[in-house]
Amino acid sequence: MESIYLKKFLENVGYAIHALNTICVGLNNIAAGDVEKPDDLVITWKPKDLKNSSLISRAFAIKSTYVFLAEATYEYMNYVKHTFISESNLEEYNELQNSEKVEKVFSVVSLENKYRLVMMKLLVHTRNRIVHNRSKADLSSRERDILKESKDIIYTNHSNLIVDDLLLHFDKNEFTLKDVSSHTANTIFMLREIDKLFIQKISSKKVIIDLINEYSVLDEWEKILTLEKSESKTKKIRHFLKLYFSFVDIEVLEQLSKEFA
Repeated sequence: MESIYLKKFLENVGYAIHALNTICVGLNNIAAGDVEKPDDLVITWKPKDLKNSSLISRAFAIKSTYVFLAEATYEYMNYVKHTFISESNLEEYNELQNSEKVEKVFSVVSLENKYRLVMMKLLVHTRNRIVHNRSKADLSSRERDILKESKDIIYTNHSNLIVDDLLLHFDKNEFTLKDVSSHTANTIFMLREIDKLFIQKISSKKVIIDLINEYSVLDEWEKILTLEKSESKTKKIRHFLKLYFSFVDIEVLEQLSKEFA
């Protein structure tokens, strides 16, 4: 079972990867000279070197996808943060744009392969390097060692991805289609694990209220709570919870319905 937040993330990232692949196919045709700008396309486009223009555009598309992937991850984590970050730290939480916050959030996942957490840090660092020209975001020596020590499993899990190449591309800020595809696959794996924990943790009234606030349906919820205690009120509460939290175990929702009533 997937939360609505994970489903939205998968939908958005699936769209991004499809768009990237489509762009790359089109750019290959441009590089081959098989292109002519339509007369009704009102843009200025007169490249002197089609192949070079194609390579530059491909690099831009890959970098854009990296940023999109990172931002979609931040968006997902922003919704589930209530279950992983203490109340005292919530106000200081500002997405996942540094290595310490990635460690704090994703360390809750029990991982057989430590490289997956390092890959999440590398995604954030890559995003920061792309967005901020002066960024010095980097992995530690130990984190690089973890990736190198895991080169065989990474090669197997990520369609023959070579760790040394991945790190070289990061150091040079020259990313490939395989790089971003591998980061996408790893991020999906990690968020699926987070999502399982998130759903398991939705068992208290406080978490439900926090999420209702995130949904921006607090007014609707409070109107139901103002009703006098009755079987009708309990049914309305149950319907509301099932409508917005259909991904939560039905027995948990039934118990919460009784507690709120």
